Amino acid sequence: MPTSILLHPDLGVSPEEFVAAWNGRAEAHELAQASLERQPQASFGFGEVVAMLSGVAIGVATNALYDLIKETILMRGVRKRIEVVERVLPDGTRVITVTGMEE
Repeated sequence: MPTSILLHPDLGVSPEEFVAAWNGRAEAHELAQASLERQPQASFGFGEVVAMLSGVAIGVATNALYDLIKETILMRGVRKRIEVVERVLPDGTRVITVTGMEE
């Protein structure tokens, strides 16, 4: 099942930029494919277009996934402490919210 990646607008990284950066990194792209999806019902105030990760390799540690998400965002020039929070919705959907906090 795909994982939604919600990027807080204060990060200054759009879903489109995240997808391009993720797929441009061999180690990230080998772990999962990133794409864009319109999800107005699941945007949680972050906009209608969200980044999606699909085909996440089985056995990948959650921390490894979070670290790649953080690294991908930092590569876009973000200079904040990145916080990654995962929720699993009642239907089993994984939603990862990424926010930045001033240091």
